Parts: sequence; structure tokens; C-alpha cells
Amino acid sequence: MTGQSYANMIIEKIFPWAKDNMSAGWVSQQDNDPKHTLRAAEDTFQQKEVRLLNWRSQSLDLNPIEHTWEELKRRRAKQRCSSKDQKFALLEMEWRAVPTFGELPQFC
Repeated sequence: MTGQSYANMIIEKIFPWAKDNMSAGWVSQQDNDPKHTLRAAEDTFQQKEVRLLNWRSQSLDLNPIEHTWEELKRRRAKQRCSSKDQKFALLEMEWRAVPTFGELPQFC
């Protein structure tokens, strides 16, 4: 995936979903994967006025999505799927079972 294809995917897939499901003023978080920081991606985000959260590299312990992927991998390892559709359905079910930020205990 190139920086431009990454940016296009965000604009074409994520933006419409976010517009329908997120409150106004939402901010996107991404890690420092090279394709996320390429000039093509940065230019596209700037043109489309995408609000990005500045994120330090090597801060995986603070990145909730990294913990979510690990949780999905653990849950998925316990299951066997016989088809791509079954795998997708299982992943979607497990994804929906992961607590959202609003459901997490308040520590402050």
C-alpha cells in the first residue's frame, strides 16, 4: 500500500462511516507507519481537512488499537473457520464484543 492508496482508503471508506457515526470534530489517530506519514498521505489529509492526532513513534502501550488487535488475535486463535465469510463473521462478532472507550473503567 502506498501513501496515496492509504489516504484514498481513508477518504473513501473511513470518512463516510465517520460522518454517519462520529460526533462533529472527531480526530483520527494513526501510528507512524511509513505509509501514514508519506507526503501524498499528508497532502491529501491536509486538503480534505482531516484532523490528525500527533502520535509519538514507539508508543504502542498508549495506543488502544494495538491492544485491540492483540485481543482479537487471542480470541481468533481459539476459533477455526472453514471459509473467508465465516472468518469475517467471526472477526466482526469478536470486534463488536471488545469494550469501547466509553465502557472502560474511569481511572482518573
